[in-house]
Amino acid sequence: MLGVIRSIRAMIRYTISIAVLILGFSVFASDTSEENFIDIGMLEANVLSTYGSPANIIQYPDDEEYGMGKTKLITYEGVKLDLRLGDQGYYIWRLRILGSPWAYRNKKLSVGVTTEELRAILGIPLSTKIDGATEFYYYHPYSFDGWATIKIENGVVIEILATEDWT
Repeated sequence: MLGVIRSIRAMIRYTISIAVLILGFSVFASDTSEENFIDIGMLEANVLSTYGSPANIIQYPDDEEYGMGKTKLITYEGVKLDLRLGDQGYYIWRLRILGSPWAYRNKKLSVGVTTEELRAILGIPLSTKIDGATEFYYYHPYSFDGWATIKIENGVVIEILATEDWT
């Protein structure tokens, strides 16, 4: 009888182990999103190691951006990243997402989401502006002085701009 109980316990442990592995793999594999997450404050080294060489790099003359020191612009298809030299290297201080496959702050907010999805992700905007058929939603999603402007047409996000106020 003791041998049967041990066999059952071993089978239960084996079944639980397999279930945990399957669950872990399914959670890992369930994020099949092809979007590239990006946010202000990210270091250039991390961006380059994650997303590879950009389509274009423009190194600006020192203080080109009104006293910011060394700055540059790197572009990939669908996104423009303004970088500033900080203590740990160049970091993103402004970004403009214009299309796929880029996502802002999390993998859910990207060009193409609806106004309802936007509000579910970032909440009610601090303010809004309407200019013809274009709406602008303004958010302050950072613990520092940083802002996000979401451009919307026909109820769909068409552009995401985020910037750090470095002054």
